[in-house]
Amino acid sequence: MTKKKLIGLGFIFLGILVLIGCASLSTEEFDAIQESSTPTIFEGTWIHPNPESRNFAIVFLGNSFSNTWDEGNSHGRFTYENNHITFFTYDGRKWSTTYNINDGQIRFEQGSGNLRYYWYGNFWLLDLNQNMRINGTWRHPNPLAQGATFTFTDGQFIYSREDGVNESGEYNLNAGRLTLIVSGEVVKEYVCYRALDGSQIELANISGDGTKFFQGLFNKQ
Repeated sequence: MTKKKLIGLGFIFLGILVLIGCASLSTEEFDAIQESSTPTIFEGTWIHPNPESRNFAIVFLGNSFSNTWDEGNSHGRFTYENNHITFFTYDGRKWSTTYNINDGQIRFEQGSGNLRYYWYGNFWLLDLNQNMRINGTWRHPNPLAQGATFTFTDGQFIYSREDGVNESGEYNLNAGRLTLIVSGEVVKEYVCYRALDGSQIELANISGDGTKFFQGLFNKQ
């Protein structure tokens, strides 16, 4: 038998093993979880703000969940205890991780498992009152940012720097994406992360003027 034939047979054998492995995923753990409609601390829709996440979102309803992203979705049930959560899908896949949750934001650590697709990190609760979650004054600590300071108050913002730059307008925080609007025109978009203890926000650039509006960490004043 030639070397090429041996290699070919090897790939075929490997493919068969992969198919057998996929087919043998057990649903016993999923089946053992009795469905419940009682709301949990996760109830609602949570959006990952990073554009690279392909609009990944998790919807919690009772002890059921649904993951959605641009190209697909997965569904199942979950269990949680002592800041540890495990997702089980109908096809026998699962993902276990730890979490922290506070005031409309949740952070999942990387964890481990074999879900078809998932993202970890900070998620924002999709609701109608997100603007208030960053109310207050936030100052950039880096001297190179020239004292860049945002003040957010119920949909209105004021931005100032020590070199005389000043701007004001409206803002909208939706699922962790912060949009600044001046005279009806969008002038800046950020991904907004807020520390779970509320002491900092981190603004990561999506689009707009990066020389006027600084990005990075801002401390609560």
